[in-house]
Amino acid sequence: MPTVYRTVPGSALYFPLLRGLQSILRTATGSQAPTASLHTQNLVAGALARATAGAIMSPITLVKARFEVA
Repeated sequence: MPTVYRTVPGSALYFPLLRGLQSILRTATGSQAPTASLHTQNLVAGALARATAGAIMSPITLVKARFEVA
């Protein structure tokens, strides 16, 4: 059960962050970007979204790990 408490909110944060960052990056670079640029934008957006969601969920991850050990 502790895993569910960590995974559901983490996913709920990650996916909106990912879509928002992709939109911001595409707007900043223009919609006519080449394919290689889109891959780079997706990589950067994914990394930033995952890092942000991970940082926000860090306290819950700590509690989850302590429940699993106990």
